[in-house]
Amino acid sequence: MSSDDREGSENNSEVAVASTSAEELNSDTKTKSVLKFITWNTDGLHREHLIPRAEAVCKTILNEQADIVFLQEVVPQSAEYFRNHLTDYQCLFGNEEGYFIGTLFKKSTVSYKGSQIIDFPTTMARNCLKVNVGIVFLKISINIVTKSTCGCM
Repeated sequence: MSSDDREGSENNSEVAVASTSAEELNSDTKTKSVLKFITWNTDGLHREHLIPRAEAVCKTILNEQADIVFLQEVVPQSAEYFRNHLTDYQCLFGNEEGYFIGTLFKKSTVSYKGSQIIDFPTTMARNCLKVNVGIVFLKISINIVTKSTCGCM
């Protein structure tokens, strides 16, 4: 991520980008395609500079053309921002109170099949978001899970 992408974001925010070649996943495919994931702790608990951080997240997602995005520490204001500015993505969130997790996927490459929120029995209102999707260009279905790792054990 360039310094321009980080402008307005907190040092605590983390981003990771991973790509898997379709040829690695399915040796029968003749077309090389890439399935791209991004995972990002949006640092929503720190309200200062919340919108500039959300802007940086959106800019990175769009620049990287991610197919699937996992977000942690999302808050209602940033969730609304993501919905309004990432219109090519389906946005699903674990809940909409306090801070929570989210999964976004590009509508043109990932088809939504269903989702489930799995609550953890803790006092921290944690949960897991399980989403069943199809990868259009790979012709496969997968379950993807996003969870906050703090206090979930």
